[in-house]
Amino acid sequence: LNIVIGILLMVFQQFCGINAILDHLTDIMSNTGIYINENLQSALAQSSQLVSVFIALFNMDGIGRRKMWGISSCFLLLSQMLYIICLNMKNAGWFQASSVFLYLLSFGQGQGPIPWFICHDLFAKGDRLDGQMLITFGNMICSFGVTYLFPFLKKNMDEYIIMIIFMCITLISLPFGMYFIPRKLDWSDE
Repeated sequence: LNIVIGILLMVFQQFCGINAILDHLTDIMSNTGIYINENLQSALAQSSQLVSVFIALFNMDGIGRRKMWGISSCFLLLSQMLYIICLNMKNAGWFQASSVFLYLLSFGQGQGPIPWFICHDLFAKGDRLDGQMLITFGNMICSFGVTYLFPFLKKNMDEYIIMIIFMCITLISLPFGMYFIPRKLDWSDE
């Protein structure tokens, strides 16, 4: 069961649309109307995710993994809704950039780091390397899938529909994480 939990957390992590947003970030930022190189804008936006993961480092033990997953998922849903609204507006530059900024901050608080670091708690000491390898493999397959499928989907359907699909997956991830993310386990009896 623990291997399934770990892999599904990685599936949810990738299919909330993070790689689609990151691959599309330069285009998103070029539409903001900000007169800074769009690649620099993209780097600044991605740095928000870095700062968010760093803050999550300190929040995780105090707030708890499940609550952090819940907070992250709820704000991801909010930012996805705002982004979908932006896709249906004209000249939504700053608003769209702000929704992506919120998305990256939210991802860094839970959905980004939690699936990676709980692997230690999912498996006993003798099984950790194999478990981590399988979970990482699952993540790479999902990452490839999102990165490969997004341009194809974007060519064949409106982007807001794709984002609605990602939002639905994020919605499903909320109760899954709240129920299945383990509290810190003690494997000291090994």
